[in-house]
Amino acid sequence: MPWLSPSLALNFRRLCDKAVVCFALVLGVSTGSGGAQTLVLNLPETQSAMDAMRSGHPEIALQILDQELLAGPATDNNLRERIPLARLRLEALARLNDWNRIRTLTEAFPLSNDPPARFWRAMALSQTGEADAAAMILAPLAEMDHFPLQTEALLNLGSILIARGDFHAAVEKLDSVSGKLPTDSPTRLRLDLKATEWTLDQGLVNEGSLRLGEISSRVMDKSAELQAASDLLEARLAASHGNVEEAASTLRRLITLTGIPSAIQANASWQLAALEAKSAPGVARDRLLVLIETQPRSTHLENLFRLLEDVLNAPVATAVEEALHRWASDDQHPDRKLLAGHLLAHLPGSPPQEQEARLEAFGRSHLSQPVGLMALYEAGLVAVQDARLEDATKHEQQLRTTERPEARSLADSLLGRTAFARGDLVGAAEAMESAARAADVPRRLTLAHRANASLACALAGNRDAAAKWSQSIAVEGSAESAGDLAYETAINAAARGQAEAFDDLTTFIRLHPTHRFTADAEMALAELHLNQVPPRAVASREHLAAAASHSLTPAQKERSDYISIWLEVAAEDRATAARLAVDFLKNWTASAHAADLTLLLGELSFVSAKYGDAFHWFSRHAVEFPLSPQAEAAEYFAALSAQRFPDGAGDQQAQALWTTLVGRRGPYAAEAQHELGLLHMKKEQFEAAIAAFDAVLALSPSPDLKSATLCDRGQALFARANLNAPGEEDWNRAIKSFSEVESDVSTPRSWRLQAAVRRGRCLERLGRPAEAITAYQTAMALPEGGLPGRTILIPVDEADWFYRAGFDAIRLLDLQKRHQEAVDIAEALAASNGPRSLEAGELATQIRLRHFLWETAPP
Repeated sequence: MPWLSPSLALNFRRLCDKAVVCFALVLGVSTGSGGAQTLVLNLPETQSAMDAMRSGHPEIALQILDQELLAGPATDNNLRERIPLARLRLEALARLNDWNRIRTLTEAFPLSNDPPARFWRAMALSQTGEADAAAMILAPLAEMDHFPLQTEALLNLGSILIARGDFHAAVEKLDSVSGKLPTDSPTRLRLDLKATEWTLDQGLVNEGSLRLGEISSRVMDKSAELQAASDLLEARLAASHGNVEEAASTLRRLITLTGIPSAIQANASWQLAALEAKSAPGVARDRLLVLIETQPRSTHLENLFRLLEDVLNAPVATAVEEALHRWASDDQHPDRKLLAGHLLAHLPGSPPQEQEARLEAFGRSHLSQPVGLMALYEAGLVAVQDARLEDATKHEQQLRTTERPEARSLADSLLGRTAFARGDLVGAAEAMESAARAADVPRRLTLAHRANASLACALAGNRDAAAKWSQSIAVEGSAESAGDLAYETAINAAARGQAEAFDDLTTFIRLHPTHRFTADAEMALAELHLNQVPPRAVASREHLAAAASHSLTPAQKERSDYISIWLEVAAEDRATAARLAVDFLKNWTASAHAADLTLLLGELSFVSAKYGDAFHWFSRHAVEFPLSPQAEAAEYFAALSAQRFPDGAGDQQAQALWTTLVGRRGPYAAEAQHELGLLHMKKEQFEAAIAAFDAVLALSPSPDLKSATLCDRGQALFARANLNAPGEEDWNRAIKSFSEVESDVSTPRSWRLQAAVRRGRCLERLGRPAEAITAYQTAMALPEGGLPGRTILIPVDEADWFYRAGFDAIRLLDLQKRHQEAVDIAEALAASNGPRSLEAGELATQIRLRHFLWETAPP
């Protein structure tokens, strides 16, 4: 069940890269005695603190500033004169991410009324989960035209509005301030570029492209910083249009460009890593390790860790694990320490219980922080997915031990996941709705809970409640999140075989024609049509073509190619299906579908009598996917293919494979032992064949295989007896095998017919023709209706043995001079309208002519 994952990831939007510029501007703001403040700025201690900040050592600056601010009496005038020092102190604390201390300091006079201090208070509120309070402070600061930090206040206010889902309000505020500035003003260009970035973040590629096109001409001949920022957005646009190489080339140039801020180069580096993560994950991993090592305070630190998690493979490289452990123990960079510890708890490739233990340990040691709560929640999810629901309940209770409202909402969400795993859809819906109603929860988490509530209600059959929660997301969330939910609802309906899936997917495509999942929805419809009985190939092709009209990601292109193969299979165009499958394996070498397609190619080749190709594909599957559930089946069919090589060329390979399967004693051991017996029969090695068939019977085979083995064992005994005639003992043992098949009424009629005929042959060899005739007549009576049945309605495998029994009975009766009985059977066969009726009629006429058997004289 693809629930939407709640996210409590920390917001690492910092001013680290602007801190030096900010404090230089802030110190110049006059709120009291200008001469006294200037004097304070010129103190050697103050200059030392500023130098420490510039060199990236805010902790040293803080020690100096603490000593200076404690010096002298705490009078109002003295405090006012020291406001520049206090501002510098706030920025040092911000660089150290000590947001709680900033909140405490800015509550007291005189900083409570100081605009720069209020700006830092807003930053602290935002970082400690009180975004609404931060927005109330930032809103008037963003309107102060001569406030040095107006742009920073405006940008951070916009970020909060976007996090609320009010993207349009955020852009309008930027545009309103930008419109008051000259068109070539660097500040206006910076604001316009940020508005464009936000537009692209919302997936509005066309609107973002228009904005950037208007800005590009104004950026030319401006600062290298503005030009680089514009080029960075151009690279994003190129990537969104599928021009990956163009985007990568631009990003590589920016990374090596001199004279631009390190923040832009860092941004270019992580975006390049994001591109490489899809095509060259190893290269991306190495780039990310360098970035995280060298830029521990990057504003993109969270994105860097997320990308690193995406490109990690099991087993994790030693260098990666060593780096994570080093960062997780580095107290000098708390943000990196926290994220490294979190990723260590998520390392792939571990058994579920081991991963759960790591997540629980991390969560319990960081219970006061959002990522700690999320780790406990994820530990519960691992337990649910591993079907250990009691352990999941334990983690739910752990989350309820803290009073944080987001913890309670996560506990309710985990309760819903546990109920869903138990099959309690109504209980799951109730728990998810409880999580969605939680108050004082970060907005992003609330939207995820509402999405899950909508999904759970839809699965429980309460589509009205599902629509209510969906509507709340459409109103308060972004268009993208509303589209995500609509897509998940439709996909879940499809996965559960609900009739609404067609309408849900069609509606999603109509309402969200440019959503990132629109192509996926088209492909889902193509699959749904393909899975109907009979398949709707025409409709499937139409939706697949509609998906191809979008700019597909590599993952979407892979899925489209995969569906195309099965579309041709459904259309019974084996040659095209095989060609597309071969191309797929060449183009998508790391695809998870490779195992399925090697089997499919083996099957297509086998049914097309291309046994050499079938042997290749089945063998490849067995070798490359030894842990596949179909690995033994692939070996079995590889042996069958080899056995069908011309002139017995593959008999040796087949025998080796059969022997391997028998020795493994897996699910195909009995079938392989039976095939070994048949191979010995083919080589007239009857002793070995009989031993092989006896071994099959000792393995308690399936009823069908038991019937086949008994018949084949009887035939092997019959053949050996013929070689060693008179072989009365073997003929009698053969009769016993055939009789066992005949006597089992649950055995299919085709096997009982065959056994009766073969038993008759043994009786003939023993000189007991009367009993043989009875055996043949028994076989002829087996089809429904008996003689004179309409055997044309009998399956082919039954009809063959039916006619064999009849003709053998006629032969024996004729030899015993019981000519009239022979004619009666021949004429019954002739009247049966079966495949040998004409032959039977001719034989009846011959017997009559030969023995003058006419009821009336012939004319």
